[in-house]
Amino acid sequence: ALSPYMRHTIPGEQITHTRFRPYEDILGLGHTAGFQTMVVPGAGISNYDAFEANPFENTKQMRESEVHSLLEKLQPDMIVLDPKSVGRID
Repeated sequence: ALSPYMRHTIPGEQITHTRFRPYEDILGLGHTAGFQTMVVPGAGISNYDAFEANPFENTKQMRESEVHSLLEKLQPDMIVLDPKSVGRID
């Protein structure tokens, strides 16, 4: 059987939220008595991806960059405003 990587107990408290810090080995624990941090060795990414434009981008920025990159792949003559011409072959 697999054993847990790490165990941490907070006696008498219930953990309500957990958040990892990107590119660090820190885990934030929100519990019924407040907030606590702990170090989790190896949880962070030691080397960030240098080919990634912005490793700290949020969800909205990631979505916008994905749409932008997809639009750059389209040929200008494929972009039409007439919904009747979508799927039609000339």
